[in-house]
Amino acid sequence: MKLTKEDLVSWNACSKVREWYDKKEKNTVEETVKALMDEDNYDHANWLISRALQLDDKRRYAIFAAKLVLPIFETKYPEDKRPRKAIAAAEKYLESPTEKNAAAVASDAADAADAAVASDAAYAAYAAYAARDAVRDAAYAAYAAYAAADAVDAKETKEKIVNFGVDLLNKAK
Repeated sequence: MKLTKEDLVSWNACSKVREWYDKKEKNTVEETVKALMDEDNYDHANWLISRALQLDDKRRYAIFAAKLVLPIFETKYPEDKRPRKAIAAAEKYLESPTEKNAAAVASDAADAADAAVASDAAYAAYAAYAARDAVRDAAYAAYAAYAAADAVDAKETKEKIVNFGVDLLNKAK
């Protein structure tokens, strides 16, 4: 997918990303993401992926990321299945985007957000919000789930999330 300065502006890229892009002069999202990854800048690579993907792929990306960080929450709260239930509802919506499934996502995600607040754990909140927003605001959802991995400095998880996004970008060609 072609990437222009105008894309970065329309996606509200920070000045740091726009300056970096100007110096690198990459032509596509994929090239830009790879260059960011080569510089170990997974945060900006994730940001770019979560903007560039098409809506259903943003949802896939968010769900994948939320599932990867779910064990962080479940290790601390093994009996609390609310975030897992919210992720399952988001997957069901992706398979069948009906009003009924959207309502189920909203309901389960509200429970997951309650779990996040009750746990007072930032990474739990990110996982729950990622599930909730997979339907409503998929770009934010992907970023939120990635932030959960970032909150515990899980570099390997961040790499997996970004690499999955690159795979989705390549499949969309």
